[in-house]
Amino acid sequence: MRLIDVVAMLDIETSFDGEKEVPHTTKILKEFYGPGLAKKEYAILSHCWGVEEEGEQEVLFEDMKQLLIVSDKERKEIRTRTGYMKIIDTCRQAQKDGLEVQKRTFL
Repeated sequence: MRLIDVVAMLDIETSFDGEKEVPHTTKILKEFYGPGLAKKEYAILSHCWGVEEEGEQEVLFEDMKQLLIVSDKERKEIRTRTGYMKIIDTCRQAQKDGLEVQKRTFL
């Protein structure tokens, strides 16, 4: 199962604002299987998929994989999507709850 690394995601988010420097090789997604997954506590981001006509914009799996290597313009566009903000807010809550990873189903 692919899970979002909460610490890496929040570090990356602060790096976009110039608060922290994060290497372009930082992995946002971690993979866990079998016993490693069974022992892992994680947050689950569950929500209704947004309706595009109502202004909702989701984040695709590929968007997350490419977040550190796309152009500044593309990154800015991804970061303004409502789906991205849901991910960041969930990471912040997971960190407060002492969790290191979260599960998010991507389109």
